[in-house]
Amino acid sequence: MYRYVIGREISQLRYQNSRTPKRMPTVLSEREVKAILCHLRGKYWLLAAILYGCGLRIQEALSLRIKDINFDSKSIFVFNGKSSKDRYTLLPNSLISPLTEQVEIARQVHRKDLDDGAGMASVPPALLRKYKGALKLYGWQFIFPSSHGFVNDMDTSTHHLH
Repeated sequence: MYRYVIGREISQLRYQNSRTPKRMPTVLSEREVKAILCHLRGKYWLLAAILYGCGLRIQEALSLRIKDINFDSKSIFVFNGKSSKDRYTLLPNSLISPLTEQVEIARQVHRKDLDDGAGMASVPPALLRKYKGALKLYGWQFIFPSSHGFVNDMDTSTHHLH
């Protein structure tokens, strides 16, 4: 700017371009992942295995719904993931059996909740406006349901594990 606009040379300024720090992503080795997984049991093991085996983030794994799992094509649909984008990811063969068992547990929780007069999942508001029956549909239930329902103004809903 000084040279071409003002027409003066600046010779006594000492400056350096700022450096951006190099940040390497933290990726666990296979040995470290096995060490973590061997200390987990049940749904917590399954959650950690999904995070590692399918590449999901914690909130994406917690908010998985039954309709998001396709055992035939061995895929998982991630709704509204990072940057509000939807995507599909692969489901490893080693997780099919434990995930099938967890889906059956979620089915039993849903049946019990329906018998108790609840059993409604929290769904996106746009879906609720369009189709109020989606609240009680089995496919919209969370794979990892919370042990406690939450009560809003009108009803008791089941949310995902926290």
